[in-house]
Amino acid sequence: MSKEAVKFGRYTVAQTTQTITEVRKINGKEETLTPKPSKERSAQQEIVMDNDKKISESRMEMSPSPNSLSSMPEPSPTVTSTTSGDILEPKRKIQKSSSSAVVSPSEEKELDDMVQKIVMAHERIYPWMRQYLNPEYMSERYLEVYEEQKLKNAVFGSLTPIPLKEYRQIYQETGMEIDDRKEILHKTGNHIEKGICRYVAFIKCLPGIKELPKTDVMKLLKAAFYEFWFLGHYQRMDIKLGVTGAGGELRLHFNDWQKLAPEDYLLAEMKFAESVKRLKLSVEEVALLRAIVFMSKDRCDLENGGNVEELQMKYVTCLEHTLHKFYDNPKQRLSALLDRLAAIRELTELSLEYNKTFISDWNLDKIFPLWTELLAVDDS
Repeated sequence: MSKEAVKFGRYTVAQTTQTITEVRKINGKEETLTPKPSKERSAQQEIVMDNDKKISESRMEMSPSPNSLSSMPEPSPTVTSTTSGDILEPKRKIQKSSSSAVVSPSEEKELDDMVQKIVMAHERIYPWMRQYLNPEYMSERYLEVYEEQKLKNAVFGSLTPIPLKEYRQIYQETGMEIDDRKEILHKTGNHIEKGICRYVAFIKCLPGIKELPKTDVMKLLKAAFYEFWFLGHYQRMDIKLGVTGAGGELRLHFNDWQKLAPEDYLLAEMKFAESVKRLKLSVEEVALLRAIVFMSKDRCDLENGGNVEELQMKYVTCLEHTLHKFYDNPKQRLSALLDRLAAIRELTELSLEYNKTFISDWNLDKIFPLWTELLAVDDS
């Protein structure tokens, strides 16, 4: 699918690209994210640079999940709530816009109510997101994973993982596990299946979701899973230190994750994560973007695609309305955000190809049926 074919409400990729180009001409250059320096980081600078060079040159707590998406429980209404007063409080110093989108008082109240429902649901289900969006906090988490990997290398040596075919052959001949890839697989699967419970719980809270046919919701849950996951996980990646998972119970380094996934696929994810981090998203933006990516009718055949598209346009309007409250350049900001949503489709295509092999290689349907159900998206 070409980027130009992807639409979000009134905005096409061609329009967003044009706006972004103009903004970059005005600003002179793209804003970058600079991690907070520390003495430990300085002391390890040479090692970090070597790791960065190696990567650059080669190019997700809930109860155990059921076996099927259709049997997922309703979200509990008793989870810790967030006061409405801080729902739209920016964590960065942003000048409020003097002008806002032209809407009637009733329309503005409807938009505010919808934004509040989406953001509060997200804050309930993902209470750690504010920390993950804090660069200083995450810099320390990246360093922790890096230090753990450095210690592993010191004890066991830094070895390139052998191909899966060779790994299996050695196991069949000797009965020995020559590395910890099965352990990594099980930790990852357990973590992701818990995350799927949260994913479904959040989607069930979206305004308008109950109006859609259940079959359409099921299809969208599968089709939007990767992009929804990525928008909640990109903050946990750091290409400079080779970290693919930090800040949560699943702490992974590039060296370990390579035992399960192709290097080029991992690097594509990590590079794209850096481009999203440069946007310095707020919790409100993340929640609304995740709602928007879910409501994409062009991913699969739907019974009522018109209603899905209408809901997506409402969510885009909610995002635009929110940006008008906190930015003096809301249209450019909206264009930049939607541009990343369009670009992520390329990663989705990569993941679809990788998932086919991954499921069969590890007999995933027998170990993690729910995860398999989300990964095995019908190409039609």
